[in-house]
Amino acid sequence: MDKSVPAIKKYYNSLSRHYDKGELKEPIVQLIDDVKMIKLRKFLPKNKKARILDAGGGTGKWAIKLANLGYRNIYLVDISPGMIKEARRKFLDKQLGEKVLLFENNIENMPFDNEFFDFVIAERNVLSVANPKKTLPEVFRVMKKGAILYTSLKNYNGIKLHDRLEKFYSGKRSKLEGVSETSINFILFKPESIKKLFKENKLKILKLDSDVTFTSFVPKNELNEMFSHKEVYDKMIEFELKMTQNQKYLNLGYQLLVFAKK
Repeated sequence: MDKSVPAIKKYYNSLSRHYDKGELKEPIVQLIDDVKMIKLRKFLPKNKKARILDAGGGTGKWAIKLANLGYRNIYLVDISPGMIKEARRKFLDKQLGEKVLLFENNIENMPFDNEFFDFVIAERNVLSVANPKKTLPEVFRVMKKGAILYTSLKNYNGIKLHDRLEKFYSGKRSKLEGVSETSINFILFKPESIKKLFKENKLKILKLDSDVTFTSFVPKNELNEMFSHKEVYDKMIEFELKMTQNQKYLNLGYQLLVFAKK
């Protein structure tokens, strides 16, 4: 077993009870999620019975979004029993149990047949935590021919930029490398390294852009005020949808978003 696997499991177990109550509630995260969902819907299968894998699905945030869109064959896989427990609770509360199956499992070795899934989502830096050289071949194995993978990866250039700005304004280095008391490290990606990795794993990139651009530099208190007005929020969504597709601004985002086809 990869030495990092127990640390990853421990780390996400420690977060599981409060995972949805922390930074995931931040205004900028909500905006990013809305931008991601608009982009994601353009690639989702038209058939609501399509099998969808939510790899490293955590507490079920994206599985719930997909179920609410009408998809009824969602398979959520996560290594953390704590995350799975929280996901199960949420699905029961929302009466989505028949649409989502839960598997406590390492996504480097999943219990599914070859070419089983029509679509795969690996959201919120899953491939930045897991070993992509082991995970991507396994994801490729369970994807049907023509299936699409959507994933978000930590953006090396964007995170370094935000880190430098944080250091400049606060006088200290921010904790952006993902190193915690459980000693897990996030892998940071550049566009060229993503292209190389996906090519090696026989996945054709259909779209590569970022999660957010200039909105990420707006102070939190100002964002809260702006987001309280729906018309302003809608304009910001529209703005970010346009800007994140511009390759000149890839270095501004926290994450790089990848849509790839088998």
